[in-house]
Amino acid sequence: MRAYVVKAKAKLGKLPSKEICRDLLYEDSLERKLDIIRANKSEIPNIYSKKDMEIFLSNSLYDDLNSFLKFLKGEEKNFFIKYISKFELQLIQLIVQAILNEHLKDSLDIIKREKFSQNINVSKDDDFQTFVEKSKSTRYYRTLYPFLNENMQKDSIIFLISNSLNKFYYRDLLEETKKLPKNLGKELREFIGKEIDIFNIEMLFRLKNYFILNDYEIFNYLIEGGKYLKTEDLKKLSKLSLDKVKEKILGSPYNSLFNNSSNFYKAKQDLLSDNSKRLNNSKYDLLKLIYIVDMMEISNKNIISMLEFDETFDKDEKKHYIIKR
Repeated sequence: MRAYVVKAKAKLGKLPSKEICRDLLYEDSLERKLDIIRANKSEIPNIYSKKDMEIFLSNSLYDDLNSFLKFLKGEEKNFFIKYISKFELQLIQLIVQAILNEHLKDSLDIIKREKFSQNINVSKDDDFQTFVEKSKSTRYYRTLYPFLNENMQKDSIIFLISNSLNKFYYRDLLEETKKLPKNLGKELREFIGKEIDIFNIEMLFRLKNYFILNDYEIFNYLIEGGKYLKTEDLKKLSKLSLDKVKEKILGSPYNSLFNNSSNFYKAKQDLLSDNSKRLNNSKYDLLKLIYIVDMMEISNKNIISMLEFDETFDKDEKKHYIIKR
């Protein structure tokens, strides 16, 4: 087992236990919840708000990821850098949303506190064109540039930019797998392919629910390279009504997405978690590392969710928002 996996497993072992998560889940006071978290993580400073805790956890994850990078080399390191770029990409999406909704001045101080934002060139007075022009030297420029000429409602353009950035991310990952040893690349393509399938089902769900688009336009918003949903499957699904899409998915490995026992987005997060957990059984250390990183990310998301719960949520409602880990 390589040094970076040993280091990552040590970090995994320090994530909040089931007992701590249970205590957080059933506590309503934010102050007492923060005390519970601090008791588990002695390195946490005096934090008195959910946002401060969110930034602290994000920055701790950033530090951990960079500590793992020191042990990686060659194409494995290049792939891992591309894989964890999703955290930077999420902030770019947040910045675009803030610019188009005209609240960048209010949001930027908080965004800049995130270490994942340190390579993003943005200022409080930037409009969308300025922000895109500043990104000219980055790998995201070609994805953002076409939207300078788009004339549509801001909600639509925010959604479509997010969609394009995600497409870029997954396509980039698939290209990166081709540079790795054959069997390692194959396992990673299967893992990424399942994530792409889930992404495509979500896009079909959202596009058919909230947009008026023809079949060809819908297909163009989807990503080829999925594990089970191949190009022809995506073309067929693009032509179906939402109810028919749901019927098809209920007969697939992703049937839980439209199971009435949970909402779509909770089911999506659980499926992604299950997909990551399978990597723990891989013989490849890089895949074990990705599994651990994903569990660390999910743990942070769950902590922030639990900080939001108060007495207006009953126990079952609280459990409903926690991602399986």
